[in-house]
Amino acid sequence: LKLSDLHNKMAEDKHKKSGGGLFGSSKPKVDTSKDIIANVSGHVNDLNRRVRVLEERLGNIRNKIQVVEQNLIRDFKQARTEIKTNTADVSEIRKEIDEIKSRMLVIIKEIKLLAKKEDVEVLRRYMEMWQPVKFVTQEEVEKIVARMLEGKSSAK
Repeated sequence: LKLSDLHNKMAEDKHKKSGGGLFGSSKPKVDTSKDIIANVSGHVNDLNRRVRVLEERLGNIRNKIQVVEQNLIRDFKQARTEIKTNTADVSEIRKEIDEIKSRMLVIIKEIKLLAKKEDVEVLRRYMEMWQPVKFVTQEEVEKIVARMLEGKSSAK
């Protein structure tokens, strides 16, 4: 605002307050320099008060922003730590999974080497047919042959 505009506005305000117009005094009061200075001083004081309020609000906003920034930094550090921990856990789990896979491959290879049910059944049939329990060892045959030879030589 220009000073002249401010002066005109204050004059209008006074004119409205004085009741100038139809039923009030028809002569507007002329402001003296003291009134103008007082009026300007009042406006300046009002502006100072508003500036102080705005500065206080700005200070509060800055404090809040600082708290938010500190919280963000703290949360970022915590998240980074958690991510590192999770990455290490995932890496460990992958190693364990790879180890389990290799063990399973070994087990599968060994299972492929095992005899099948049909093979075992064939062997069981042969065992029942041959009855190897009734087989004679070489030592037993030699003893039997030796007794027979002794029996023939003593019979002569």
